[in-house]
Amino acid sequence: MLEGERSVEIKMMAHGGYAVTGTVSVPVTFHNGSFSAQLNLSALYTAGRAEKGRYYLQISPIETGLTAGTNVFVLN
Repeated sequence: MLEGERSVEIKMMAHGGYAVTGTVSVPVTFHNGSFSAQLNLSALYTAGRAEKGRYYLQISPIETGLTAGTNVFVLN
């Protein structure tokens, strides 16, 4: 279980597989394997020129090999 301060890498992924260009690295503090963070999505979809569609965020604590995804959301 992750504990303490780490950076996580966040990528915006199209529902269906491809990654939108651009990632954001955010410092977080894990407590019992969980963390809380706020992110301005425009930092991801503007850099990647995302089109309308269904997306989710892929979150990976750096240098752990672990990955998790969020619920799917829609850009209109």
